[in-house]
Amino acid sequence: MNTKKLLMVAIATMLLLQGVVISSEACTGTKLKADDGSIVTGRTMEFGLKAPSAVTIVPRGTETTASGPSGKAGLKWKSSYATVGVSGWGQPKWYVEGLNEKGLAAGVFYMPGFGQYQTAKPGEEGRSISQNDFIYYVLSTSATVGEALKAIGKVVVVAADADPAIVTDPAMRGAMPFHMRITDAVGRSVVIEYTAKGVQIYENPLGVITNAPTFDWHLLNMRNYVNLKVADAPPMEFNGQTISQLGMGSGLHGLPGDFTPPSRFIRAAIFTMNLVPGKTATEAVGQAWHLLHLFDIPSGVSGSKVNGAMVYDTAQWTSVTDHKNLRFYFNTYDDYRVRMIDMNRVNLNAEKPITIPFGDTLGFIDVTPSTK
Repeated sequence: MNTKKLLMVAIATMLLLQGVVISSEACTGTKLKADDGSIVTGRTMEFGLKAPSAVTIVPRGTETTASGPSGKAGLKWKSSYATVGVSGWGQPKWYVEGLNEKGLAAGVFYMPGFGQYQTAKPGEEGRSISQNDFIYYVLSTSATVGEALKAIGKVVVVAADADPAIVTDPAMRGAMPFHMRITDAVGRSVVIEYTAKGVQIYENPLGVITNAPTFDWHLLNMRNYVNLKVADAPPMEFNGQTISQLGMGSGLHGLPGDFTPPSRFIRAAIFTMNLVPGKTATEAVGQAWHLLHLFDIPSGVSGSKVNGAMVYDTAQWTSVTDHKNLRFYFNTYDDYRVRMIDMNRVNLNAEKPITIPFGDTLGFIDVTPSTK
């Protein structure tokens, strides 16, 4: 058995021992900068298991008690900033991806086999938060990446299993291993990882992120693709015979096209570096949608067997964030139409969170001309 197979077996065995269902995962994140300096980030959310999700707006001044170790109460705080984002299982603050009123955005990306959260020492329970609290904690307390890093340094991030009364799918109750991307309105982006090495913080100028393995590995792997270019390859001469490309795109010949995290990272990096982002934030938002939908996974083309049945990765939802204009865009697998939440038009001091349900009907605009 070669080294790669041994590694995969080891990872699979560890996940099984942790009680985690092994399924595919394919989230991809990107970042664009418009000509006017506006920052736009986006991400896809693909997973083999489906959690009930919605977009939620949580107002300023919201009081929260995080989940601490062994079911105990963790950190208590009152939010400084209003937030909007995609949350799961009917819990408004269990953000997978979100934006706050200061233009700071953050999201989690599945990292199986490499994530390891912290252990709270006796007396640290009161400053502990769970992996499910992480994104809301960052967005509700911080205006910039710098402030977010200071806030993270004040807490202990512990693994917390979900309440069976909330998470009805047993396969999704465990503490899922994530790494996190945080990006602010001026474009600084970092990746936060909790591993056996402790807390790892990586600057991420590209803003690109996928899944396992760790972020530094993905950066190192990019060295294998320095030959890729968006410009077409020039013709070659062989003993007087001119050999030219068959069609456009020859400069990217060898670009990996599968759905594995390393391959998606390379594609996202190449596309992000070379995409014409647009003059304004609004134009960059449009370009981000074109880019992100290159990573869509139709149900049935990528999956794995779980308990004898195939579980397929699908593009459950996609979101785009306009950090300048404070707009959060999203669409879903079941409703491809893009919808938008403008934080400038929302009551950020509301008494309670507001939920915007996902659409579940694929809609089309009928433009058939009337000829009768």
